[in-house]
Amino acid sequence: MIKYIETSLSNLDSNNSKQYKENSKKYIKEINNVKQEIQEIVNTAKRKKLVFGDKMPMQYFMQEFNLDVVAAFNGCAEETVPTSKTIAYLVDLIKNEKIPVILYIELSEGRVAKTLAKETGTKTMQIQTLHNISKEDFENGETYTSLMKRNIKVLKEALN
Repeated sequence: MIKYIETSLSNLDSNNSKQYKENSKKYIKEINNVKQEIQEIVNTAKRKKLVFGDKMPMQYFMQEFNLDVVAAFNGCAEETVPTSKTIAYLVDLIKNEKIPVILYIELSEGRVAKTLAKETGTKTMQIQTLHNISKEDFENGETYTSLMKRNIKVLKEALN
């Protein structure tokens, strides 16, 4: 996508094409560095499973890094309250596998994650799916890489 944007901007504004190319190259390098850091965390992690007390719209991310995932809701489900059977299953899983962190996604109140954390003595953390951005993050100029760097901190705790 970055190369496409670079090419499109260069076609529209050839006077600045050198700057677009430099910016493109720099940002691609930044993305690759973040990806490498995530891969290193996954490679050295105690576990390869993440638990979401929420929806889990990160299937491609999980596949890319060969992570297992369990969630209160499948994909981008419309439900907002999981069944008691789902809660019981997740509580048992979290306790049995000693999962240290229950994840919830941005723009979520994390109610289910907090319930699971309370029942299991774990903690909750927000992970950025990059499907949405809060008004505050938008106004602060957050980028794909800055949000993914937040995820690095989350993954370090959730996978160890």
